[in-house]
Amino acid sequence: MPELPEVETVARTLRPQVQDCRLGAAQVLRSSSLHPLSLPLERLAGARVAAVGRRGKLLLLDLDPSAAVDTALRAATGLRLAIHLRMTGRVRTVEAACPPGPYTRCVFALRTPVGEARQLFFDDVRAFGLVLAATPDILARWSFWRDLGPEPLDLKAADFAALLRGRGSALKAVLLDQKVLAGVGNIYADESLFAAGLDPRRKADTLRTAFKTCCCAPLPSAAAPSAITATPTATWARFRIALPFMVGAGRPACAVVAPCKSCAWPVAPRSVARTASVE
Repeated sequence: MPELPEVETVARTLRPQVQDCRLGAAQVLRSSSLHPLSLPLERLAGARVAAVGRRGKLLLLDLDPSAAVDTALRAATGLRLAIHLRMTGRVRTVEAACPPGPYTRCVFALRTPVGEARQLFFDDVRAFGLVLAATPDILARWSFWRDLGPEPLDLKAADFAALLRGRGSALKAVLLDQKVLAGVGNIYADESLFAAGLDPRRKADTLRTAFKTCCCAPLPSAAAPSAITATPTATWARFRIALPFMVGAGRPACAVVAPCKSCAWPVAPRSVARTASVE
């Protein structure tokens, strides 16, 4: 599943392609890809893409509906199109004449600031992803959004220590809990714990404050957008993982038995918090 850095890269790649574009006609080609709380996507016609960003693992398009075809929507504030990529979701812009592919789930017509007609596709092979057009009131009703924890890149060590207090689960399980930290997934939880020299199976509430600080310190470098690279003009970000615990580009150490890149100690797969890890 794409984690914080991957979704951040998608946002940065998509931003110059869609910012200030106006949405046109929308099609939902697979009904289950539209979140049940979502506004009908056709109501977004005429709205301008004001910004492209991210919250945790969610891709966000902030919309300005002041010129929306639906006059009832024009006064809305905080209107957003949220896209949860899940396992295989991808968002790309294509030419206006490009037909949807076999895994295209949602389609938006786009009009660029210079008047060029294009399309925005949401493709999803495994169809786990979701698209949600929402006002702040709707987002507040979505438990996943409402319960998201703080962003790890903005977290201070003292605040992180407070988050771990009283939590008896394994450290890795706590890092993966989106209610504790938004956006951290399997790879970056492993990287952070490896950099801190902490066993992912250790109970979070057994750490002294110094170790909690030690655990927090690697999070910005492990989960930062600079940890991956992407072709800036690509319609779909291509990732190259550049972290010390990886045995090969884009291949986690927990996928194979191989020497650690840092110390050459043989690492073997094991399950921690129902995810692949190593020992």
